[in-house]
Amino acid sequence: MVLALTLPVLFGFLIFEGWTQHEVDAAKTRSPCASPVPDAVAKGGPVIGINRDGIRTGSMPARTVALTFDGGPDPVWTPRLLELLKQNRARATFFVHGAQAARHPELMRRIRAEGHEIGSNTYTGAVLGESSAPRFRAELELTQSALAGTTGLRTNLLRMPRTTTPTPCAAASGGRRGRPPGTGTCSSPPTRAAGSRRRGSSGS
Repeated sequence: MVLALTLPVLFGFLIFEGWTQHEVDAAKTRSPCASPVPDAVAKGGPVIGINRDGIRTGSMPARTVALTFDGGPDPVWTPRLLELLKQNRARATFFVHGAQAARHPELMRRIRAEGHEIGSNTYTGAVLGESSAPRFRAELELTQSALAGTTGLRTNLLRMPRTTTPTPCAAASGGRRGRPPGTGTCSSPPTRAAGSRRRGSSGS
């Protein structure tokens, strides 16, 4: 009886773990990279807002640098980054994976407590454009749940995974190269709901 109850739970756990590691419902193919981004984005600022009124962009004030870190939180790299930011009295935006946020809630609480912005890099870092509709929704909703559970917040910031290069074609060809979790970038624009509040997302 105990075995009959345990096996379905174990099977479900293995399926979920496989899903978070891209072994289940992973993209089988990648669409060809044939078109550039819309002019409103290519010629606009690095912060993009998309709603029923269309695409709006914004830029940082002059002589201001936005520090952003993708992936994580990582138990090795994130504390080092936080110490460097503290030493230089800087603030940054951490675009985190929801799965990692759930695994390391203490790091999420520290990121927020030290005044940094938190955004979504989806739950597993999947390529959303190649994901099924159910996975697309789950990637975003599970991340919001992980952030709410660890920090009590809901973010309006989203950075699409594997797009941390100046062009979509470069991202498609080189986005899978390995790099330490939480590597910073200034080349991929984050997306936010138009009109949402900006706070603490820049460092100087």
